[in-house]
Amino acid sequence: MSETIRSILNQQIDKMFSIEDLEYRLFLQDHKKELIDTAETVILSPNEMNQYKFRPWYFLLAKKHPPAAYWILLWLNNLTGPMEFVRLSTIYVPNFSVLEQLYTLYRTLSSELSRASRSLKR
Repeated sequence: MSETIRSILNQQIDKMFSIEDLEYRLFLQDHKKELIDTAETVILSPNEMNQYKFRPWYFLLAKKHPPAAYWILLWLNNLTGPMEFVRLSTIYVPNFSVLEQLYTLYRTLSSELSRASRSLKR
């Protein structure tokens, strides 16, 4: 894969999991039940928990998931920050296919709302 394509894909992944898009975060909150219902339940051994303690992004990397989604992992597990990623025996890992579908839906709805808003202003 060329570096240009890899760069574009990484930018898309960063956007998909951006913690800075407040509207997207609100959109995900509206779909929390679906995210939990489709999440994988992972049982962590004490050794695994020690390995990833305070570092949810390393846990995601080890599971071959984008580390930028760490805040979604924390949120699904009712954790407020990385410092709470400790002494867990079970954790919900979001289904990334569902997250991609939700992001596509969010972008579509945002685009349609933006277009409708512009047409109302004319």
